[in-house]
Amino acid sequence: MSVTQMPPVYEEVVLKGTIVFSSSITVSEPKPIGTPLITKDGGESFSIPLETEKPNGILCENLDQSDMALVLTSGIVKEKNIPGITPQIKIDLFENGIVAI
Repeated sequence: MSVTQMPPVYEEVVLKGTIVFSSSITVSEPKPIGTPLITKDGGESFSIPLETEKPNGILCENLDQSDMALVLTSGIVKEKNIPGITPQIKIDLFENGIVAI
């Protein structure tokens, strides 16, 4: 029997959510809470950023398919619970009002 690690919950990712709202999220595969996102239309919709794009949001729910979900666009998140975070993504998030500690 294999043990599956549970994904973090909201409180384990978001330390302080200054601006969090519901938006349309486009994904091609399941994404865990904490996934960096990008919007190009002022927050109406978000998607997974390309390597050359700067993320400006954090997914606040586990998402199995494209759907409406909560997105953090300003606040403080736990760096260790942000999937695939790099020093550059940390800087990009900071420039967009999201502090990863």
